[in-house]
Amino acid sequence: MSKSRYYLVMMAFFLGLVAAICALLFVPLKAAFMANWGFNSVIVGVLVIGILLNVRRVLVLEPEINWMKIFRTGTSGLSVAESPQLLKPLAKHLEGMHRDR
Repeated sequence: MSKSRYYLVMMAFFLGLVAAICALLFVPLKAAFMANWGFNSVIVGVLVIGILLNVRRVLVLEPEINWMKIFRTGTSGLSVAESPQLLKPLAKHLEGMHRDR
């Protein structure tokens, strides 16, 4: 299992644990939520968007990690044109260093 998959599993486990606790406390949480449902809906919406953005960022890191592993091992077929977006400046720098050798 790659490191990013490990973090995705841990994130899913933690979110499942929080969901289970919320299910156990459903009645008091519902009463508290309904006290100011408009404001609490905004809070829950921002929470869900934040969770989705963080999961997406971990998923985007997978090609970056694979590119770095390929570069580090020296496997052929690696080019700057194929480099992931987050590492594009690093890829250009490393290609320049590699050409100088």
